[in-house]
Amino acid sequence: MQRYEKYHDASLANGHDLGVVKVPDSLLKINANGLQDPNIVRLLWTSGWDSTFRLLQLVIEKKVTVLPIYIITDRDSTHVEIKAIDRIRKLTFRLFPQTVDRILPTLFFDVHDLPEYPEITAKYNALLDKSYLGSQYKWLCKFAKYFDINDLELSIHLDDTAYEFVKGFVVKNKNQHGEYYSLDPAMDDSNPLSLFKPFRFPMLEWTKVAMKDHATKTGTIEIMNLTWFCHIPMNGEPCGTCNPCRYTIREGMAYRLPKKALARYRANEVYRKFGKKYPLAFKVFNKWHNGQKWLVKSFEMQYS
Repeated sequence: MQRYEKYHDASLANGHDLGVVKVPDSLLKINANGLQDPNIVRLLWTSGWDSTFRLLQLVIEKKVTVLPIYIITDRDSTHVEIKAIDRIRKLTFRLFPQTVDRILPTLFFDVHDLPEYPEITAKYNALLDKSYLGSQYKWLCKFAKYFDINDLELSIHLDDTAYEFVKGFVVKNKNQHGEYYSLDPAMDDSNPLSLFKPFRFPMLEWTKVAMKDHATKTGTIEIMNLTWFCHIPMNGEPCGTCNPCRYTIREGMAYRLPKKALARYRANEVYRKFGKKYPLAFKVFNKWHNGQKWLVKSFEMQYS
């Protein structure tokens, strides 16, 4: 768990109290600490828009105790996401002090500590052959299997890329925490879509814009605007070209990005369209490493 120590110690040194706990070595200790407690919602939380909306919905509106789970990966945005978690916690506790005891310390787990599960990798690859699917779904499934969890809340929403995979294969359920979707229990484990069996999808009918409107009404929009989504931060700001940035813009949330990031987005979209229309020329152009730089610069000058 060296990378846990690096992020945790660095955060404390910078004055950030993340409310983070190291995952105990013993599975029994983890279970005893609430990972399997049915009265606690286990929420995968990245500091992103969708999972933060769900966190606030649970602790403020439904008055439920939540165990946030964060998986450390090799993404360039990890340190930014951890800082966002800190800021979101602090502002939530200040604006809604009743939530202090409802948001448990974040449970950190390093993705590299997960064992290999060939059957999970095979399912993921089978789905990937059909359409793009983020690699996070592979290691989130491994995490669930490792700890024998079948009720992890995953904030897949309407317009999400993963939504297209699960939308025709889910059933609606209800428990003490409200309504949610889950994969049809009748689905055979040999089906690649069974990759999504360990998860619950409470946000499946929500769009990002609908979440924004709801947050505005409930007084949580200030907190929501602290969320982070970019995978390749540039000088502490969203890049505008990574997939999360592109999806954020396309889903009506362009206001979250600075002008330079929006300029890079426009340049990158031209770049992508050129590649689709002229694939051979695109390969040659792509080898010219400075090609995209001057294109980006020209768009930044035009839209800054």
